[in-house]
Amino acid sequence: TRNRASDAELAQREADALELLSTGAGSAFAAATLAERYGVSLRQARRYVAAASFELCDSATPHELDRQAMLSLYRLDLIAVLKTRE
Repeated sequence: TRNRASDAELAQREADALELLSTGAGSAFAAATLAERYGVSLRQARRYVAAASFELCDSATPHELDRQAMLSLYRLDLIAVLKTRE
């Protein structure tokens, strides 16, 4: 049988995901960290991160969302530069 997390455990995992995201961690890093920390699949950890990102965006102002979008584009540019060097 599969062990399911309790509501309190889910809330804690989503809070941990929110903390990682709010300190600037990328979603892939946050998911990998949570998967390792809680012994869950990467797919499940991504669900925690997705739930946290909705909460993060709900409280964000348009200016903060623009900043987050610019940071994401910057990260994508870095990835593209690194890929072209391979």
